Amino acid sequence: MIRSILTPDCRRASPLTRWRLRRFTLSVARRLPASADTDGVMRPDHQALVRELGVDVAAIVAALEQLVRREHLIVVDTARAGERAGYRFAGRSLAQKPPRAVVPFPRRRQRDLVEHHARNIARISPQAARLYLRRMMRVYAEEMRSRGIAEPIIEREVDALAAAIRAATWAAVLTPDDQEPA
Repeated sequence: MIRSILTPDCRRASPLTRWRLRRFTLSVARRLPASADTDGVMRPDHQALVRELGVDVAAIVAALEQLVRREHLIVVDTARAGERAGYRFAGRSLAQKPPRAVVPFPRRRQRDLVEHHARNIARISPQAARLYLRRMMRVYAEEMRSRGIAEPIIEREVDALAAAIRAATWAAVLTPDDQEPA
């Protein structure tokens, strides 16, 4: 026995029918991938769905239209003479997304790292200290670039870390044994 989910005039659905249609639409959507061809275009066999789900063709067509209306399916215009309409799932990857903004944890807040570099800089000559700091900032910038962080953020973080290391270096030079200046 075939039951109809839609009201007889197929234009208006009762509140109970709307609820059933949503649940039924999900049942139809779950069965669509079985009808996909090698290109990923799904051409559902309405009669097979009628037999499997025990509803009429109008309900299946309405379910497919609802999926298209809610932008879960995309209609593919490759229907040739005698072929059923084709559909594809509208994956989120098909839509253009803005690139994600990756924000690194500020290294200037890692006191151990900053103090380690400050102690190393305090022990070497001024010229070697400049080269050491420049090399460490270049390595840090390359590390952030490899993680996909935007260039303005890299510049800001490198400048902030260099300033924190310079400040810690002066603190290490002025108070070599971690005592407050008198």
